[in-house]
Amino acid sequence: PQPDCCGNGSCDVNNHEYTFNCPVDGCPYSCGDDCKSWFNFPGTLVTQSLAIGYPLLGYGLMFTVEAHSNIIITQINGRLDFEGDTCHYKIWTRPGSYVGYEEFSFGWTNLLDKSDAISGGLNAETLLPELSSPVVMSSGETQAFYLWTNCVFRYSISTTVPVGSAFESNDELSVHGGDRIHEEFGFKYENQLSISIDGAEVPILSYAPSSRLIYGTFCLSN
Repeated sequence: PQPDCCGNGSCDVNNHEYTFNCPVDGCPYSCGDDCKSWFNFPGTLVTQSLAIGYPLLGYGLMFTVEAHSNIIITQINGRLDFEGDTCHYKIWTRPGSYVGYEEFSFGWTNLLDKSDAISGGLNAETLLPELSSPVVMSSGETQAFYLWTNCVFRYSISTTVPVGSAFESNDELSVHGGDRIHEEFGFKYENQLSISIDGAEVPILSYAPSSRLIYGTFCLSN
């Protein structure tokens, strides 16, 4: 390899070498000023679906993200009840779907294990460190994520979007409705909850990370 080229054993950021185009040189990656929010519309609800911050003590959430552009996911923050609580928070990922892997850690990669996360409460994010390894996704790819905490987790819920369908979307990615998981790689809740709307009990079809605040960060990789 020539100087300032990928493969020379030295990561040359001035020559535009990054994690996604030159992993062999051990290039680190941080979004820096290029970071974008997954979804940033505080106080709004998802169009044509019932999606509200709703307190559920469910321990974990599995869902998928579909990339519409080449992206790098660098951080996923949480939303927990009870401001000031010290919480244990873990994040895993695997390529494709989580279906069939709800009860097994096999095939999952741990991206975060923080035992002293301080809950931001109902109206603020629980800020977490950047993922130990950024998740690089090409346009059209799907990636599963599993968020687990021993504190009270807050979700967005939908009575119209089934599991696996796009819950929220923008030009770069879609978050698909997922499932609640009991304990750390425990069983999936088959009996989804319901919510009362105009006096009628309406079943909740899917769950997703709360959309009321900035939830995660990513960068375009092209």
